Amino acid sequence: MKEKLSFRNYISGNRRTMVLLGMFVTAFFLIRLLFPTVGYDTDEWVVSPESTLLHWENLGRYSLVWMKRLTGNGANLYLMNGATAVNVYLYTVLFLYFLNRTGRAGGWKRDLLCGMVLVSAPIFCEQYYFTLQSAEVSFSMLLMMAAFLLTRRVLERWEWLSAAGLVVLLLFVFGAYQAFVNVYVVGVLICLYGRGSENKRDNLGRIGTALAIFFVSLLGHLGIAYLVRGGTFAAQSGYLEVVWLQEPFYIGLKNIIFAVGKVVLGYGTILNLSYTFCMIFVFVQIKRGGFALSWKHFYLLALLASPFLLHIVTGQPLNAPRAELSLPLLCAFLFWKYYGAGRWPSRALCLIIASQLVHSQLLMYSDYLRNENDKAIAEKIYKDCGADEDTVIVFKGVRRAEDSVPVLLGHVIGRSFFEWTPMTDVNNASVHRIRCFMEFYGMDFVCPDDATAARGEEIAFPAAYPEEGYIVELDGVYYVNLGD
Repeated sequence: MKEKLSFRNYISGNRRTMVLLGMFVTAFFLIRLLFPTVGYDTDEWVVSPESTLLHWENLGRYSLVWMKRLTGNGANLYLMNGATAVNVYLYTVLFLYFLNRTGRAGGWKRDLLCGMVLVSAPIFCEQYYFTLQSAEVSFSMLLMMAAFLLTRRVLERWEWLSAAGLVVLLLFVFGAYQAFVNVYVVGVLICLYGRGSENKRDNLGRIGTALAIFFVSLLGHLGIAYLVRGGTFAAQSGYLEVVWLQEPFYIGLKNIIFAVGKVVLGYGTILNLSYTFCMIFVFVQIKRGGFALSWKHFYLLALLASPFLLHIVTGQPLNAPRAELSLPLLCAFLFWKYYGAGRWPSRALCLIIASQLVHSQLLMYSDYLRNENDKAIAEKIYKDCGADEDTVIVFKGVRRAEDSVPVLLGHVIGRSFFEWTPMTDVNNASVHRIRCFMEFYGMDFVCPDDATAARGEEIAFPAAYPEEGYIVELDGVYYVNLGD
């Protein structure tokens, strides 16, 4: 695509794509727009926003905190889901424009299908399940697309003002979510690949420029996070702990192999067959080139490795698919590149879109069923206890969503509040999380102290929920047996 292509010209020349993509995004998010749900962490945000903000500050997500304070501490789920859908549409359009600036145009159908691959990725379903931050994270992804375009400009022609603007943009985006570090690496590699240069000096120079901007931005992000925390380092939180510094080397290596294997084989809580096809595309391309060493092949292999950057740096398994947030962008780019290169890449693209649509819609519908089931359980317990805001309720055991309704389980999607267990007590559901969920729906009660909660372990319940006898009342405290 010619350098002079402007965003306005791209939009005006692709109106059909823009309209169809907007219709697709609306249809894709329809169930969340019409039937919003309360998921893990969203409950706690609604009840106690300040504790959530402090937790984010400790994790170095200062931009997320700033955006939340700017938009207010509201809990309008419809508004947050609507804003998320709009942001997803906008950043997909901007990403397609970015691709058209780095490669040759291939018609409206290619742009539309590759946009659909990006939107329908189940990994994003898992990410936007966290409604409390979905609007802010999706807006940060929109800013990341702007950073891609600015990176391309800086790598083409160095300008101090553009470079400074890029660093500021990255400081903000990195401060919204750690996984955006991975996402930016994908954008840089696409820019370098799109140049098509095989000149060693030229490539090394531009790699050096990209690394300088990346590390200045990353170090600046860490410095800001340190200052925001009041000059203290992050407390242990389970996020991004470096296994290499704590465990034998083989533990970290095993974690990386396990993470790569899951993605390559398309195995796990999130379907990743798109990566499997992309890996095939790349190796076929390299084979056609006679396995010759070239910069283009180097960038393609680096792109395949890029989703595992956090795994490599930390040595953690990082089972949450959100750690590989860059994966849909990588796959959308490779499908965009190889679309039209024979029949089978185009057919594979349609197959992946269909599989992602089915998987993502089942995940979102499962979350709706889980939410309705959790509300029904909460209402029955509240009614059977004759509870009000002064009633003390103790929960024993767990109750899983799949015990009552058919759900497709993701990493967090489809999992009930009545099965969420704290690390200190893996046998009993967290009364704090249950109370937050129930308070959101107007069923407030009092959490027990430790002594009162411990007494529940000594009670021999006649039955488990929902059978008669699942509630035992002692000294005005109601003990609820959810089940084993």
